[in-house]
Amino acid sequence: MRLRNHIRVSAPATSAVEATATAVADFIDRLLSAAQLTAVEAVAATELTVSQLRMLFVLACGKACPVHEVADEVGLSLPAAGRAADRLVALGFVDRREDAQDRRVKRLSLTGSGHDLLTEQFRVHSHSVRAPLQAIPEDVRDRLHQAVAAAAAYLPPPLVHHA
Repeated sequence: MRLRNHIRVSAPATSAVEATATAVADFIDRLLSAAQLTAVEAVAATELTVSQLRMLFVLACGKACPVHEVADEVGLSLPAAGRAADRLVALGFVDRREDAQDRRVKRLSLTGSGHDLLTEQFRVHSHSVRAPLQAIPEDVRDRLHQAVAAAAAYLPPPLVHHA
């Protein structure tokens, strides 16, 4: 028996977890590979950089965030994040305001248009994932649905909810 995050895990349980992780990773890789072209085309159509899209996802939490926090989260320097924010503001996807307590701090938040853009990206992604699933026999898809729905209850909720 070995300790993993202070929880005793027996060797057979660890082996089952590793086998499940391998199977899930393989399934996700195959699914995303099948859906990749549609998703890439949808992202390219936005004419935004990956960093700009990542900034939108960070802001999707709903609260106004200081530029430096968004920069840290996305892995950009403060000047690069500032330039990316300038473009997102100019496109109407992000709103920038001074912090009420410290006017030197600029806070970013998602606008309605920014939220709509992310909603559309999730819609396209969801559609691109559906298509390959249609190739799976119905009985297997039903079992997959039951297993995934049950497992999802044990995981933290997504940062951005989509239909």
